[in-house]
Amino acid sequence: MNITRRYGSAPYSVVLVHGGPGAKGSLKPMAEELSLQNGVLEPFQTRYSIEELIQELHEQVCREIDGAVTFVGHSWGAWLIILFTVRYPERVKQLVLVGCPPFEEKYVPQIMDNRLKRLSPGERERFERCLPELSGNATDKDMEELGKLVAQCDNYHVSDFTNEYEPDGQMYARVWTEAATLRREGYFMKILPRLRSEVHVIHGSLDPHPLNGIIEPLREAKVNYDLHVLERCGHSPFLEIEAKEEFYKSIGRVL
Repeated sequence: MNITRRYGSAPYSVVLVHGGPGAKGSLKPMAEELSLQNGVLEPFQTRYSIEELIQELHEQVCREIDGAVTFVGHSWGAWLIILFTVRYPERVKQLVLVGCPPFEEKYVPQIMDNRLKRLSPGERERFERCLPELSGNATDKDMEELGKLVAQCDNYHVSDFTNEYEPDGQMYARVWTEAATLRREGYFMKILPRLRSEVHVIHGSLDPHPLNGIIEPLREAKVNYDLHVLERCGHSPFLEIEAKEEFYKSIGRVL
């Protein structure tokens, strides 16, 4: 299944890249809102390795767009658009990193600490039980249970959104394991200095992914970026009731 949803009218100037990995369809609310002013593409990730996902995204974009456009990546999708940009810089006008994970391994323990302190003892036990399963051969049930717990500790006050697509546990297990290895081996610190596109970081103040794990590596790599921190906001600002208005103002200024 190779799907690219289209919102608004051509020419398409914005490409939304979902997180997960495996959370296809999760950016529909953002796509609908941004399409009021822009032509928007929402390509679904369907492959099971990073190299294949980079190539798939290139094929999806080339079918619909000539020239460079703005890429908006949420969570894992922020990493994917960086990997894409290093490979195909001519296709990228600017990057918007929303809820980006930290680029270096040393920041990873902060994510778990921030999450666990928002859960009850029983929820912590279930959360920690699911994680080893996802590093191997995750089932959809594992992914569903973890997804509920992650949503609880990653978000602040979100509106209801029911994704019509189930999360892909197999994609999460395979792709995230590969991506985490790249981070552990310092790959992102090697490629960040190669970014020449404009970079915009939008991050919730209550996102468990530590902000310093994003901006400190960007500074070290001498990447020009601007930062928008949203108060009373978790990992998915486009769903946050108190923050989404400011989120769309911030992204509107970028577009």
